[in-house]
Amino acid sequence: MRFAVLAPVIAVALILPQPAASQGARVEIIVPASLRATPVTGRMYVFVTRHDDVEPRLQVRHESDCTPFFGVDVTHLSPERLA
Repeated sequence: MRFAVLAPVIAVALILPQPAASQGARVEIIVPASLRATPVTGRMYVFVTRHDDVEPRLQVRHESDCTPFFGVDVTHLSPERLA
């Protein structure tokens, strides 16, 4: 159920193509106030996939050609604030 609530949040994740000289790609996640007006506490995931035929989290396998994903714990992430 939590994933169903946070799935739209993942959809608004932005990969900004302006990395600093010593950094790689940067991912920022914003929870729209229209989606949730109260702060969020939990774990947020970003899945990087090349295929759109199956939900990204179902593409994670224990093989060499798997979908990479990253997670971060958030505590009291306010709406419209970056994670």
